[in-house]
Amino acid sequence: MNGRKTQAAPQLTARQHEVVRLVAEGLSNKQIGDRMDISENGVKRHLAGLFAKYGVESRAALVHHAAPALGDVSEDAKLFQLLRKTLADVLGQPATDVLLRRAAGRDRPFPGEARDGDAASVPLSELMDRLWTILFAMTGDVVVRKLEHAGFAGRGQDDRPGVRP
Repeated sequence: MNGRKTQAAPQLTARQHEVVRLVAEGLSNKQIGDRMDISENGVKRHLAGLFAKYGVESRAALVHHAAPALGDVSEDAKLFQLLRKTLADVLGQPATDVLLRRAAGRDRPFPGEARDGDAASVPLSELMDRLWTILFAMTGDVVVRKLEHAGFAGRGQDDRPGVRP
């Protein structure tokens, strides 16, 4: 048990569902607004309502908690988007994109992004194993703690490769 109360998932309108789906894809507020033909401020209002509805304070936490509402996305793809947003919150999007691309391998799609004819996507567990040491070495506990807070199970302090207690 994690000590959290289990409660029914909030009901989403079609527009809220679309906002969550686009956030899970990693789009910015401007990109979401362009796709939905609404203003950036309209996107911000939707996000504020969704944050309140789910009791969260970040886009990553929203995607994590709203994942069941997305339904058609694999669990690895949902977790990968959460990982991408959490890293971007700390490192910035450009550094996150470079880091993830290096960890995944140049020719391998990210979880949930493989298309017909593509190489198999890198399994999330493999991606996390490759990232953990790099993240800890680059940021100390900052990113690791954020990921663990977001629900990623990290390795114990003694299990982190290349890190001495």
